[in-house]
Formats: sequence, structure tokens, C-alpha cells
Amino acid sequence: MSGKNTTDKKAKTVPAKSNGKHPEGRPRIAIDEAEFEKLCGLQCTKEEIAGWYHCSEDTIENWCNKTYGESFSAVFAKKRAGKL
Repeated sequence: MSGKNTTDKKAKTVPAKSNGKHPEGRPRIAIDEAEFEKLCGLQCTKEEIAGWYHCSEDTIENWCNKTYGESFSAVFAKKRAGKL
């Protein structure tokens, strides 16, 4: 088998805003909330979740703060307890 699968759906991106000439930064990583919560329910670590989405742990932390208004640790604890 070869290295990477070119049909990998996990690394979806959302186009960055454009001023018509140059994109403003990198495309955003599209993190599916339901899938993220399932990974937390399976007790995946932040490192494992970041690997799943092909991004950094900081990206996961920032996404949690933006989406849930809480840190990854708080979201993970609630999801593990079945409160989300």
C-alpha cells in the first residue's frame, strides 16, 4: 500500500475569505461537531483528535473555545460523562 490515501475525507477545509487577489491566510479546518463529540466519547486524547483532523492541538483547543466557549478539557470531561 502507498503512503497517503487521496480520497481521505477527514482533511476537509473551508475556503479562506478572499479580497479577490490573495486569500487571507490558510483555509480553515472543517471540524464536524458530531464527529468530534463521538471521538471524545471514545476517550480520544487531544493529540489523537488533532491527528484525526490533520491539524495541531492548538487548533483543537481554539475550535473548542470558539464552538463551546470552553477549553478542550472541559468539553472532554462533559462529553465523557455524557452531558453534551
